[in-house]
Amino acid sequence: MLAPRTLESLRERVDAEDRRGVAAFLAAAGVLAGDADPPARLTTLAGDASVPADPRAWSDFTPATRAAIDELMQIVDALVAAGLGKHVTVDLSEVKGLDYYTSLGFRAYAHGLGFELGSGGRYDTLLSRFHQPMPAVGFALGLDRLDLLLQRQGAPVTPPRPTPTSVEGGTLGEQIAQARHLRAKDTRLRLGPHGTTGGSVSAGQPAEPHAGE
Repeated sequence: MLAPRTLESLRERVDAEDRRGVAAFLAAAGVLAGDADPPARLTTLAGDASVPADPRAWSDFTPATRAAIDELMQIVDALVAAGLGKHVTVDLSEVKGLDYYTSLGFRAYAHGLGFELGSGGRYDTLLSRFHQPMPAVGFALGLDRLDLLLQRQGAPVTPPRPTPTSVEGGTLGEQIAQARHLRAKDTRLRLGPHGTTGGSVSAGQPAEPHAGE
């Protein structure tokens, strides 16, 4: 078990995609070469949506890590099914500063900005600090960054839009595909929890709050 300060230094090396640095750091910490190889390999596992699908990359990882990869693959498969595969990049070397999240973390980028537009992830334990224990997913967009992006893209100012329309039924990938189709028509919408209709909103109906909105 590595000490917290040692672990943070290791994360910095992984996040910098420094495979040799990770291997040297673990060797200096007394970690056997066989045990050091999986974390060192994380520095090389980045690319398109096919990255988590190669079982050869995970054969010697721990069961907990393989379970996390299986969950990631389900999310990536849903994005591919929704027609978003070409916009997805998977980077398993990004580990620094993720203690806030308990599973997936993500960042959103847009052409013409040069830095992230927003970020988010899953945090199953955060709300328990506020006496409301429940799994949740959230994200934040930088409004100043969004404004800058719209200026650079020359987007026109649009008038207020109508009440959101619901997106319900089908698989997660089908729901996202339907949502993309509606958004292309400039339709406001709200996506309910996968597999349920609770929290979804039809035009003219009030929203029921739930984690993830």
